[in-house]
Amino acid sequence: ETVAMSLAHSMGCGMLILDDQVINSVRAKMLNHGVKDERLKPAALLRGLLNAARTGRIDASGKSSGSISSCMERDLSMGLDDPFDERATSSLDDMKAWED
Repeated sequence: ETVAMSLAHSMGCGMLILDDQVINSVRAKMLNHGVKDERLKPAALLRGLLNAARTGRIDASGKSSGSISSCMERDLSMGLDDPFDERATSSLDDMKAWED
């Protein structure tokens, strides 16, 4: 949580989700670019992400950067929330409108 808060602050966003899916995505991208050493370990990945955020090398301008609605959509698509629950879908629509 502390690392996620530091990254969010460095990137100028209110919230950043740093879960296994994000870490695995970063690791996969690094592997695709030929990185195959100690830099793939979790602590090294987090250190690298913090450094990249501090030096402005992470672009936070993407549509889903800091987007709560993208996390809500992911929860619905993964079945963590009921896609037929009107409250869940209405809340997602409201969040999308608020974020725009």
